[in-house]
Amino acid sequence: MGRLSSSRVQRACVRGAATSRPGGGYCSGAFSGPLDGLWNPRCLPPEPPGATEAAYAREQTRAALSFAGDHLTDLPRVATIRVFRVFGIYKPGGTAFLEAGETRNGDWQRAAGVVTWVFLPFAVAGIVGLVRARRRVAPLLGWGGTALVLVALTNGNGRQRLMFEPVLAILVAAAPLVLARRPRPEIPYVQEPEVVPSRELMPSR
Repeated sequence: MGRLSSSRVQRACVRGAATSRPGGGYCSGAFSGPLDGLWNPRCLPPEPPGATEAAYAREQTRAALSFAGDHLTDLPRVATIRVFRVFGIYKPGGTAFLEAGETRNGDWQRAAGVVTWVFLPFAVAGIVGLVRARRRVAPLLGWGGTALVLVALTNGNGRQRLMFEPVLAILVAAAPLVLARRPRPEIPYVQEPEVVPSRELMPSR
């Protein structure tokens, strides 16, 4: 088996880590066009020679904040597109095609989006079941909300959906609680009639 050089491994790690940083999602190519809402490698600033990964990450963040400050009115629209990309609402075919180039299969990408939408109603039912069972749902919803914010701030790459899938699976598994905990029918209370002793049964004095 061939040995990978340390420089190749380092470059691969940097490329993988960069997809989760905001640098690749803040430029005109990620705000409009076929890659709107996605990660665009052309958004990344030039890497200074000899710069460490941490220093290059800070440079990406600085460039992203600078671009965001100049396009404040576009941020709500792009953040919505990113979220819609992740859940297959916005350009699902284009997203699957583009991500298939990253050693993925376009058909499986589209199928994953369909499965997510099929499970969503059951997840809602799971929330209802947990609330009825008086279980804590705040940690699950908090995790999902945090993941939603991260997607809105970074990019709408399909792999970001992995952050939601554990929450989705737990809520789907909790869906039977809706049926298992049906409210019991109320039984009307009937007051027993007061028994008055008969004079014939009363002892004589």
